[in-house]
Amino acid sequence: MNAPTSASSARPAKTPQQIVFGILSSFGFAVTVLSLLLVITLLGTLEQTSTGLYLSQKKYFESFFVSSVDIGAVQAGLFGADTPPHEIPFFMPGGYLLMVLLFVNMMCGAVIRIRKGMRTLGILIAHCSVIFMLVAGFVSYYFKTDGLMQVPEGGKNNEFESATETAINIERLLPGPKDGKRTAWVIDGATFTDVSGDKGRTFFCKDLPFEIMVMNYEANADVRPPTSSTSTQAIVDGRYIQPVKREKEQEKNLDAAMVRIIQKDGHTEQGLLWRAALEPLSVVVGNETYGITLTRKKWVLPFAMRLDKFVHENHPGTERPRKFASTVTKYKQGREEVREITMNEPLREDGYAVFQQSFGQARRTDGKVVPASIFEIAQNPSDHWPLMSCIGVAI
Repeated sequence: MNAPTSASSARPAKTPQQIVFGILSSFGFAVTVLSLLLVITLLGTLEQTSTGLYLSQKKYFESFFVSSVDIGAVQAGLFGADTPPHEIPFFMPGGYLLMVLLFVNMMCGAVIRIRKGMRTLGILIAHCSVIFMLVAGFVSYYFKTDGLMQVPEGGKNNEFESATETAINIERLLPGPKDGKRTAWVIDGATFTDVSGDKGRTFFCKDLPFEIMVMNYEANADVRPPTSSTSTQAIVDGRYIQPVKREKEQEKNLDAAMVRIIQKDGHTEQGLLWRAALEPLSVVVGNETYGITLTRKKWVLPFAMRLDKFVHENHPGTERPRKFASTVTKYKQGREEVREITMNEPLREDGYAVFQQSFGQARRTDGKVVPASIFEIAQNPSDHWPLMSCIGVAI
């Protein structure tokens, strides 16, 4: 009598797509990504104590890859010692790439792969809320606009500028615009801040009668007259760019660059741009005069504000601020509205949020020095998305 034959229990081989999906949706992949995020958060936080928030954020959290670690800065962050910088090769994914991978992992594992039912509804809602928070971060990174605006008491302003991002503005000064509206051609700093040393990059616009080459950019510099020790630096109009140590706070850095103006007839001239310059670099082409400045990126609000009154109160017997408040008049389309802005109550209008950031002094157009309010202005499409995500996680 023949023995019964059993059906084969071998599973069919997985396709490459199934293997990749299995890896991306696995717990092991999630743990790996979260562990790497922990490592770069630790390194970035430690290095921040020496290099500042701006550079640390760019290097660790806004990058696809990290190629080196400043051991000196890490030691200074750990032990508080003044250790000289010492970069060593250290290759690992950056925060941007890790966030993308975390998003993919949660979509594959916590949304697509998970069994759907009432027993897993809470888990599904929680993971979708975290995914929504990651999406909010991406939207904020690409579409958020924020900066500072200073308004003197009795003065009026509708323009704010970035505290960290640089730009070159080119404006025709003479003859002035017939409609009275100023127009500037802007070169974003992201396109020229890498042209240090002997590097150079040329920019042109069909509406400008010249091209401009940006060279010798320095993130923090002084512009000085030459001395006997000045040998290799390029001297323009009796001055040269002297690099100085970069400040931790990006807003304190005074960057500089050399530019070469190339007119359409072949005539060239050179000049120096410096953030602390009192006047723009003047370029004359025919009967037109252009001003070129190195400045922060600027934006114009769809409304204007006049500072009517500023109030600054400290806690009794201390220098700790108890209250910052500004009474302003908002001008929009011929209408006026009096509003109050405090530390906890911003003004919200047309998608912009105006916060009371600080205070100081400023000189008005009449030459009088008066108190001034410094407002932080933000336009963020995903402003309330993190709150919605937290509510979803709580549910």
